[in-house]
Amino acid sequence: AQRSEVGAGVGTFNYTGDLVKFYNFRYSKPAVTVFYRSNISNVVSFRASVTGGKIGATDNSQDPLGAVRNASFNIFLMEVAGVAEYHFMNWRETKRFVRFSPYFFAGLGLFGISGNIEKQEEYSNIQGTIPFGAGLKYVYTPKLYFSLEFGVRKTFFDH
Repeated sequence: AQRSEVGAGVGTFNYTGDLVKFYNFRYSKPAVTVFYRSNISNVVSFRASVTGGKIGATDNSQDPLGAVRNASFNIFLMEVAGVAEYHFMNWRETKRFVRFSPYFFAGLGLFGISGNIEKQEEYSNIQGTIPFGAGLKYVYTPKLYFSLEFGVRKTFFDH
């Protein structure tokens, strides 16, 4: 089985926070990622990735405070992250016929932003993040597989 892998993916960025309290498909915007993965064992991998895309939101009009605040943003975001993946099944074993494996991932990263943020205060455009989530990997061939993944980023950025 391969020890090192290179890959790419497409997905969406979506914002939840002070402006939009719950997931709203209306704010989903396309994102792309490229990654390098090192398979440390049959169930543990390390993944380094670069992900970029647009992200934005406006105050939810159903929230009275939001209607008064009337804030919005529309920015380009790029993240560089390193995460550990734990696969629940030994999906790399060539002697067993396991075609899929659910997995968790967690790690650390940095993201940078550029674009229109209404509140112009002093802050760094580069901030830390904690990416984590879960996915399902499907092995199409020993050298080609597909993943469906849901990831969340804990940020420490109020703008």
